[in-house]
Amino acid sequence: MARRYSKKSDALTHSLIAGSKPRRGIYKRKVSRQAVLSQLLGFLSLMLLVVSMVAVRFGYLTPHDYFWALGAVAVLCFFALAALFPATRDVLEDDALGAGAAVRGGFWAFLALAPFAYYGYAAIAYPKLNDISTDLETPPAFQALLVERANTPFPNGNLLEDGIDQQLESYPSIGPRRYSTSILRVAEAVQGVLKARGWRVKQSPPELEKKPAESADADGETKKDDTDQDEDVVQFEDGAFLTFEAVAQSLVLKLSSDVAIRITNLGGEARFDMRVANRHSAHDFGTSAALIENFLSDLDVSLLGVAGENQGG
Repeated sequence: MARRYSKKSDALTHSLIAGSKPRRGIYKRKVSRQAVLSQLLGFLSLMLLVVSMVAVRFGYLTPHDYFWALGAVAVLCFFALAALFPATRDVLEDDALGAGAAVRGGFWAFLALAPFAYYGYAAIAYPKLNDISTDLETPPAFQALLVERANTPFPNGNLLEDGIDQQLESYPSIGPRRYSTSILRVAEAVQGVLKARGWRVKQSPPELEKKPAESADADGETKKDDTDQDEDVVQFEDGAFLTFEAVAQSLVLKLSSDVAIRITNLGGEARFDMRVANRHSAHDFGTSAALIENFLSDLDVSLLGVAGENQGG
């Protein structure tokens, strides 16, 4: 049976053969190069992710280039995690240094992969759509935003191409709202919600620029003339509508989604329709539908007392 020698005994044997005196108490452990490499690649992947996110948020990087940067992050993470296997072998079998470096490299790599895990889940959970509307037959049209949308990868969205059936199946609760009030009153509420959300308004109804007439009462205090307001309401014929166009931005990356709103007069009631189209990808990962649902909730609160009735899709 072959006799096994430790590294210390091997060093002693080598020194005796060489004719030199052995050093006592000195045993230098090697450092795992794979552990150091994993730590370096993990750190670089996390830093590249953070820098690219900051750059796209402040406009130094286009969303298209950001997606390329994400690809580079994924490659770095792959090699960082791949280096963990030989690093673990070095630490456990060869008693090499580098356990801490390997742990840090793996942690940073997994942290950099967090956005991929989120988008991967969203890609499965939500349909591949980038254009959602409460009106699938005649969705609100983009007019003022046509020039900006022309320079995007998806200027026309995919609502009318193949998205109607998918939207009906995935978002059955998204549909038009009807409010028992004038379209001008709903437009004022919409304007308030847009301002509260900080969306960039590209177009708004010129009727909102008209201020109601004021008159003085017996005490000398001014008050709004309700008669003039009623006349403004009456002037809208059945089927007349008011429109808004705005640009919404995501919270972290400030990626843009275009919003078109139409408020239609139907027999003295107001029908509200909204369309949201993502500019930058064929899959919005559920964000467009979420924007519509949250906006409708805020609008219902603003119009408390004339709460909207969901007409369904």
